[in-house]
Amino acid sequence: MEAKNYRSDILENFLSNIPKVDTQIVSVKMGLAANIDDMLTDRKISKKQFAEALNKRPSEITKWLSGTHNFTIDTLVLIADYFETNVERLFLNTWFDEIVDEKVFDSNI
Repeated sequence: MEAKNYRSDILENFLSNIPKVDTQIVSVKMGLAANIDDMLTDRKISKKQFAEALNKRPSEITKWLSGTHNFTIDTLVLIADYFETNVERLFLNTWFDEIVDEKVFDSNI
């Protein structure tokens, strides 16, 4: 079933009044959550296994993957270490094409 393309002047007006920085915040949070979920899926790691490895509750991992969690630097470093990468790599994905300029990252990443 194909999704309907619905247009609403009220909704468009509402969305156009949201500050750009707010939409960027939401995009980054959702993209980060999607990237973490993709890494788990690619490596066939369950949320429970991930939680145990990081000494976290599975409910906390679920919150992280919801795209609404505001990560601390400590948590980002912990996650990056688990995946044997660096924090910057957690943010590199097509979700961020409009937000992140990959040129700011070291080409050795």
